[in-house]
Amino acid sequence: MPLNRIEILKIPKIKCFCGSNSFTKIYQGTRPFEFLILKCTQCRVCRTLPFPGTKAKDFFIDNKEILNYTLNKFQVKMDRNRFKRDCRMIQTQNTLSPYILDIGCNIGLFASYALEEGLNVFSIDVNTKRIHFAHCAVKRRMCVADANYIPFSKDSFDCVNLSHVLEHLEEPLQALSEIKHVLKSDGLLIINVPNYKGLIPLLRPVSWQGWSPQTHFWHFTPKTLVSLLQRMDFKVTESKLTAMCPPQINNWFKRVIYRVLSGLGERCGMGDNILVVARKV
Repeated sequence: MPLNRIEILKIPKIKCFCGSNSFTKIYQGTRPFEFLILKCTQCRVCRTLPFPGTKAKDFFIDNKEILNYTLNKFQVKMDRNRFKRDCRMIQTQNTLSPYILDIGCNIGLFASYALEEGLNVFSIDVNTKRIHFAHCAVKRRMCVADANYIPFSKDSFDCVNLSHVLEHLEEPLQALSEIKHVLKSDGLLIINVPNYKGLIPLLRPVSWQGWSPQTHFWHFTPKTLVSLLQRMDFKVTESKLTAMCPPQINNWFKRVIYRVLSGLGERCGMGDNILVVARKV
């Protein structure tokens, strides 16, 4: 829907990373504060208004609820299933002893599982406090770094795992450029991001965790994500919709309904998580 005159007056001179400054409003939220989701009329990628800003990193560092959510037993089990799937994907690419870079590793759950599978994985994250909770074997292969400035030399890795990180980056093109730099020729890139056109955001946009206006700069669909990767000279080999890990909901009835809708969305091709596999060209 087009922006009304009052909303236009409130919006500063904003731009999409494609350079366009023409937007239409697709959603207006009120929790945890008032925010807009605007769709670029040129590249169709959506952005949050207001942008999370410089405090987005601090939100992750100091928020105890996020840490408790990450360490929750059910959440760890759900994440482990997702990481198991991604590891299998890497192992089927016919690369012997691949060197993997896990960007935005949090407490190192993906790295921990990958090491168990015999994969060589190194991890980076902007959050120094999260590294403290990582397993000792994983911690030795972790360092504090930003996705926009990856501290490794050219052609260092066979694979890069970017799981629910791209939407948190103000400059996604810069991050993808850095990933291209450290990836070997024909190297593998695995990306997971929320899909705002999934079943749950369609039926229950108010309760959908994928908006996260405190920390999410950008919002994607499979088409816009594939287009972005192709723009950065990646060849997309696989794209599918899956279910995001459900949030922690205290009400058991709402929790069951959410999980049923999440599973239904995945089965009918309207999952709220986008999984894309691409190769460096």
